Amino acid sequence: MEFYDVYQTDVFPHILYFDSWEHAVVVVERAHFERVSNDMCFHNVKEFHRIRDLWRSTFEQMATNHRKLKVSGLRQNEGISMDVNAALIQQYKLEPLSFATNNKIAEFFSTFRRNGLLD
Repeated sequence: MEFYDVYQTDVFPHILYFDSWEHAVVVVERAHFERVSNDMCFHNVKEFHRIRDLWRSTFEQMATNHRKLKVSGLRQNEGISMDVNAALIQQYKLEPLSFATNNKIAEFFSTFRRNGLLD
């Protein structure tokens, strides 16, 4: 249960917890639901921006690495990999993603090219 999202108070800081049905009644009687709701909403907005910025940073790094490969002609064994699976294995020691085929990856980057985000 330690890693179950609901018990991650930094992820969901305003959830009202109770240990028994009797305790639940006390929590409900004492809770200021409008304030709890507003606090949750504010936290969700902050989380949205935090996560969006993480993804933005990740995609910017991917675009930068792609440009470096294109400009310098580096090969995979020279430090930068275009292969998502190889990058995950190298960086995080994770198992390969079954859906991350070379065609899917090329298709992914072509979307950025069409929108002028690469090159």
